[in-house]
Amino acid sequence: MAGEDGTDEGITGESTISEAMVLLCDQDGNVLSAKKVNCKSVTGGMETYPVEASVGTYYVYVIANPGSLSVSTGDNITTLQKTITSSADFATNGKFLMFSECNGTDKTGGQKITVSAENDYDNPAKTASPIKLDRLAAKITYTQKAEGVDITAATAQLTGLTAITFNGFNLVNGIKDFYLQQHWSAAATTTAGVSHENTLLTPTVVNNAEANFYNRWNDFRTINKDENDSYTGAIDLKGTYGAGPLYCMENNSGSTTGDCFAEGSDLNGNTTGVIFKATAAVTSSDGLAGANCFYAYNGEYFASLEAVQAKYPAVFDDKDGLDNDRSEELVAAQTELTAAKAGTADESATVKTISDFRVKYDIHVYEDGVMYYTHYIEDQNYTAAKDGQQVKYQSVMRNTVYGLTVNSVKNIGDDIPGGWNPDTDPEDPTTPKTYLVVECQVNPWVLSNYDVDLQ
Repeated sequence: MAGEDGTDEGITGESTISEAMVLLCDQDGNVLSAKKVNCKSVTGGMETYPVEASVGTYYVYVIANPGSLSVSTGDNITTLQKTITSSADFATNGKFLMFSECNGTDKTGGQKITVSAENDYDNPAKTASPIKLDRLAAKITYTQKAEGVDITAATAQLTGLTAITFNGFNLVNGIKDFYLQQHWSAAATTTAGVSHENTLLTPTVVNNAEANFYNRWNDFRTINKDENDSYTGAIDLKGTYGAGPLYCMENNSGSTTGDCFAEGSDLNGNTTGVIFKATAAVTSSDGLAGANCFYAYNGEYFASLEAVQAKYPAVFDDKDGLDNDRSEELVAAQTELTAAKAGTADESATVKTISDFRVKYDIHVYEDGVMYYTHYIEDQNYTAAKDGQQVKYQSVMRNTVYGLTVNSVKNIGDDIPGGWNPDTDPEDPTTPKTYLVVECQVNPWVLSNYDVDLQ
């Protein structure tokens, strides 16, 4: 189904089918038979080699490139939930996991096919039309505004900031649980009285739970607090950030089957998004935490520790009760940070790492000028789902490309990813076997492109 931005066929590796699992079901979606079979190319799509089936009428669904995914007799397609651990399980080049398309309603049925006694290997039964398949993956890409990203707002926050270079991005909150067949709501009302109609439902999740997500916030940074809610650690785990594309399973955390349309349920630990890594060029940096390093204190930004102290004289107070030794306190802090960056701090020192320095003085340290921006994905195709409903859900949907164009940055980013405050029946050999053949077509990617102003 085309989105408001059209469709895209994608690259060959995203549309290739090397193997299929043919599911023969009754009209209620109960699986009567599940068989893996190889495929061959035909005009406009792929066709399975003949699949043995008993005489009868079936409703056929297809899983393309099933890999290790299993479906058993007795499962029901309309409720079947599966789990992955990373994008390698469903979005490997040439082996993208696909399933029969679903067009915004739970009532999408399988292709009806009737197998009769004359349907032998050379004359298999066929569906009336090819079964159209959707990739279960969503795809996320990013580019920068052709004329360059506008950093005017950020330069106004930090004296000496002259440029911001984007180094790549990574997925955050990739959901592990998914429905094989898409689930959609009927008309329903939120606690705020707003009606939602045909809204994507995804499995119930626990915020930032390891069982429900990969690429969690905990995989990008470590935040520790003591019993008094004071920070004891603020660590950038320095993950990998590349050019993409990124792939993930569909996720609509605000509208789950177990907590449908709960207000405020789009939390930072259960909503799928991306983290951009960027590097600032700061001409007036003191370089203590690497070239172009800078700092944030009390919501303001500074290119040097000296500038921080000039605005906030007691920031490096050594608790000796004296106010006339500020220069010595500054030198001590500069020495601590230099040693922490170099990894040469004495074993007895209270500051051994950049994290130690951050929490000791409550200063955000932008090591090497690196900063991070978070953007949670919005599906643009929800806008026209219902007259008058202009909500863009924080969601990602299968078979959709989210093409992000970074237009501007409205603020300095975070010094660590997400910031410091994120959330069998015996055969009768005398009976000739009967067969069927299934033809498949891979649907093009649905496009959901939009511009991003990073906060």
